Amino acid sequence: MDQYCILGRIGEGAHGIVFKAKHVETGEIVALKKVALRRLEDGIPNQALREIKALQEIEDNQYVVQLKAVFPHGAGFVLAFEFMLSDLAEVVRHAQRPLAQAQVKSYLQMLLKGVAFCHANNIVHRDLKPANLLISASGQLKIADFGLARVFSPDGSRLYTHQVATRWYRAPELLYGARQYDQGVDLWAVGCILGELLNGSPLFPGENDIEQLCCVLRILGTPSPQVWPEIMELPDYNKISFKEQAPVPLGEVLPDASPQALDLLGQFLLYPPRQRISASQVWNEVSRTKELWRQLCLRRWSSCKDSQMTLGTQTWKQYYLCRSELEFRMESGRPEKDFICKAIAGHKGEIDELAYISTNEYRFDGQEKSVVCTVSSDGTVRAWDLQEGTEIWSSPLQPAALVNLVTYPRLQLVVTVDERGLIKVWEAENGWESASFFLPTHSSALEACDHPEGPLLLAASADGALYTLTIPRLQLMSRVSMFPNHPASLLCSPDHQWVFASTQNSELGPKVFHMRSLLCPLEDEAPVSTALPIWLTSRACWAPNKAARLMVMHRNDNGMQLVVTTYELGAKKSRNGVDILVQQIASFILPDTMMPPHLMKGHSSQVILLVSGSELVLFTIHGLQLAAFQDHQKPITSMWVWIYSCGKRQHEHCRRGSQKHRHKYSEVILLPSATGLR
Repeated sequence: MDQYCILGRIGEGAHGIVFKAKHVETGEIVALKKVALRRLEDGIPNQALREIKALQEIEDNQYVVQLKAVFPHGAGFVLAFEFMLSDLAEVVRHAQRPLAQAQVKSYLQMLLKGVAFCHANNIVHRDLKPANLLISASGQLKIADFGLARVFSPDGSRLYTHQVATRWYRAPELLYGARQYDQGVDLWAVGCILGELLNGSPLFPGENDIEQLCCVLRILGTPSPQVWPEIMELPDYNKISFKEQAPVPLGEVLPDASPQALDLLGQFLLYPPRQRISASQVWNEVSRTKELWRQLCLRRWSSCKDSQMTLGTQTWKQYYLCRSELEFRMESGRPEKDFICKAIAGHKGEIDELAYISTNEYRFDGQEKSVVCTVSSDGTVRAWDLQEGTEIWSSPLQPAALVNLVTYPRLQLVVTVDERGLIKVWEAENGWESASFFLPTHSSALEACDHPEGPLLLAASADGALYTLTIPRLQLMSRVSMFPNHPASLLCSPDHQWVFASTQNSELGPKVFHMRSLLCPLEDEAPVSTALPIWLTSRACWAPNKAARLMVMHRNDNGMQLVVTTYELGAKKSRNGVDILVQQIASFILPDTMMPPHLMKGHSSQVILLVSGSELVLFTIHGLQLAAFQDHQKPITSMWVWIYSCGKRQHEHCRRGSQKHRHKYSEVILLPSATGLR
């Protein structure tokens, strides 16, 4: 024990006390489980031996807690485990309501992978429950407490005790006194855990074994020999009889759960153990059901194979004529083959930005064209018809390379800016130029704002000024000095009431402007704004479905760690006009093992998407890691988060070079690739 410094007590189990400790030499934080021998002649407790043996059998796995060392101490011994910050029981207990769908998906995925790994190594845990599913600071779930684990016999010949598993998660065969069983007892427990995640409380909270059976029968109905033939052979089957009860639809028990989640839950909570879906089979089963695939599994799509084509050829049209077959395959779940992405060549220079000008960005229903606009270093802006695979129009060659664009779909307008600071408005239907405005220096950012009082364009110049212009005429409404001689980035809130401005990695704190003061500037008065109490800002985003929720990535006070802080903004009238109210509602430090993210998007009011190199990671605003994807071979260079009302589905898209992976479900992917679209 001399190599460890005890930091505090974590808890106490049946065979020992658990402490939080730090290794003196390495500084590593661990959990020490001290097992005391009550009497020397009794030897080491069987549960402790089983835990050591089970963890040694399965060795290291990212979904099983790691046993780092075992050493003697006094009249006993100590197990040193990796330190885990919390457990799933605590997460459920502290949740205000049942967990969000994304959290359920992530926890279920990690649990199933850990269970599948144990079963593949012939280990049955026999005590799966939320309290034994530990969660690290990064949100990684790991199975722990293998004190009841056993190596099971595949032929089912070995006898075991039925007094295993915590009662609420105990399988029916155990409640009926079974001495021969297999990994089915773990699968039942997985179903109970899934139900608890969906419900926010245990499904079967019995206070004794008889009441536990009553809880199960009350929901699943009374088992019959026709449904479960083996029940007649169980030792306690004839010792007690229950009133015949019909099963209650799981939808009535869990009214807020999706039908697809209920379907998966029902495949775990089956009376015959051998009919329960195995952990290793779940993903195959899920892939056959489109909604389960979409809503319950965070999985990867294959990367695209792209092929060049000439503008206007029938190949593109034929591709979309065959789209019904493609949609059928998508709706069936996991694609068996890669999708084929066609490329349209047109620009002579590299494409710098693209934006949709049509309102039906995600579907091809034949009712309206789906149009995207692009700007390029070749000095042109172009519009493309995605169904036809043709160029609709191309602007005349501009004096300088175009570097940015924004669109106004409702007005069918496109706004571009070149590298010298010349802003132009183009009509999306025909490509005619309708207005222009010259910034004194080049532009560092453009932001479209479809304000209720009229559409606006926000432009940041390289000298740190913010220009507010009317659309479509580009008339100057106000000019504000934000950060003298520092180029700034801009973000307009979803309700168009706030403008966030920041200078990347500068000691100047970011500012939030009240849009009203930019629309109606008062002479000799600065616009209403406030500086956030942070510095070295690197990224920021607005929550897409929360009008005034802002997430900002910045360095902490000593500049050593990256922090993501979430603010809620508000405004109240005062004698001087309007005061801005800023409330910090969450903050967390990014893991040291994570490279500094270079992309950041809001996925919802509670979830943030971060891109670090080739990795896409989902965090809650409180720092719980929900999922991570590492499919890309090259660094991700851009990301779109598309949120639309149909089915309330949300989509995340990433780009790496000229290839694209799909996370979740989508219908259109567009990539700027050198001189064309994919």
